[in-house]
Amino acid sequence: MNPAQIILQALALRPDAPKSEPAFTEWCQSPDPTGPPGVSRFLFAVFRSRPDLQHEFLGIYLDPAAPAQFLTWAHHFVQAETGAPGEFVPPLPPDEPDNPIPPLRVRSVGVLGYLSAVHGLGAAARRLAELLQLADEPVHLYAYEHTLAPRLPEWVNTPIRSESSGRVELPDVIISVLGPHELGRVPSILGSQTLSGARRVALCFWETETVPVELAPAFVGIDEVWVTSDFTAGALSAVLPPATAVYVVPLGATVSHVHDDDMRLVNRSRWTTRLGVDQHTTVVAQIFDYSSGVQRKNPLGLATAWCQAFPSPQPSAQTLVFKTVGSSVRPDDAMRFREQLAAMNRPDICCLDEALSADDQASFLDRVDVVASLHRAEGYGLVLLEAMNAGIPVVASGYSGNLAFMNETNSWLVSCAPTILDADDGPYPAGSRWGEPDYEHAAQVLAEVVRGVSDGHIDVEALRRVTERTTAARNSTQPLIDGSAAVAVIRDRLAALRR
Repeated sequence: MNPAQIILQALALRPDAPKSEPAFTEWCQSPDPTGPPGVSRFLFAVFRSRPDLQHEFLGIYLDPAAPAQFLTWAHHFVQAETGAPGEFVPPLPPDEPDNPIPPLRVRSVGVLGYLSAVHGLGAAARRLAELLQLADEPVHLYAYEHTLAPRLPEWVNTPIRSESSGRVELPDVIISVLGPHELGRVPSILGSQTLSGARRVALCFWETETVPVELAPAFVGIDEVWVTSDFTAGALSAVLPPATAVYVVPLGATVSHVHDDDMRLVNRSRWTTRLGVDQHTTVVAQIFDYSSGVQRKNPLGLATAWCQAFPSPQPSAQTLVFKTVGSSVRPDDAMRFREQLAAMNRPDICCLDEALSADDQASFLDRVDVVASLHRAEGYGLVLLEAMNAGIPVVASGYSGNLAFMNETNSWLVSCAPTILDADDGPYPAGSRWGEPDYEHAAQVLAEVVRGVSDGHIDVEALRRVTERTTAARNSTQPLIDGSAAVAVIRDRLAALRR
């Protein structure tokens, strides 16, 4: 079976595929509504099956010229390289007119990022789009799709045309929400037409204390960089061009649902059953994405501290839950971590690996009594911020980006010591520095906080500290959640860029 037959067989299994042969062939030749304009379902399936094509036509979703370039390749090579029948070979795309109507540059902001992806960068891009709308800015969405992360289908690109002339409208400011190592790809992703004449901003996150100097060229052409913490600003300062300034934007987090007491009880009951715990069990949870790096997120460190805090497992009294996503992206890391947990033989530690919708994530937090993260480095910590605003006690490493909103009065910070990476770890090269949590201190803190929220017995002093800090957490995080802290900064920076 040649590659084209395999692809056609896969297309035939789609529930929306017609069953009759003539209709199926016509369906495969018609444009795919989820793909680039003018690209058929068959050709789009070929594209998705070929990493080399995805690299060559990086901007196929967003660069107006890229689909025509891909169709030209398909006209010349798809039959030879896949064995596709002749009727699936597209004609050459028409030549561009000598005097095409130029796009209209308008006062608006384009947001490029993983808008539909269920991971931290995707959440940051979605949050930025919401803040821009709160700042009364028209927004163009450029959803970059090259990711293996689960998707949120409601976030799609929004090409905008002038109602009066029909001309394509392009934003005068474009903000990229990508990793620093991906910024150099932006011209290939969006195309020269979209970028030419626009002011460019990069909203960046970084987790270690220094950024590799090899990433410096990625910032060429960027007018200014936005970060969410002084920690990241310090890390980036050494690699930015001299004229590129860094500004801290208090991004905050989106809390889409605030549940009343009755709904919270319903959610607690549902998740009590789903987790298989007792209704009075204290649930401590770490929520993380495997694609963010297991060594950096350090769930094994939290499990180690947990065992020190509670030497004798009592699952009915307290349980540690690792709520994860992304095991399909990093299957080896996920399997290794589960094997390490299994070797601990702790019935009071469990894993739940599933991508939850915003509603389900909010309902899951209704059952969580404590959120914990003994990360070695954190870019910002959206989950920690959301939990604090929900009144959930948060225990986390006292190091890196989460210190933008966490302190000793509104949370529980675990001591950390500087540690040098002895080997490359994802984008972080050997020699980078991050923080190693003090696990004995973490165990003490975990035990104290669990005593303060436990239904099994009342520790009046621990309960008082929990009440004081969760109240302070709600008060201090509310300006970050409602966006008021960020909107003023965003308006100021956009005005300065346009001047």
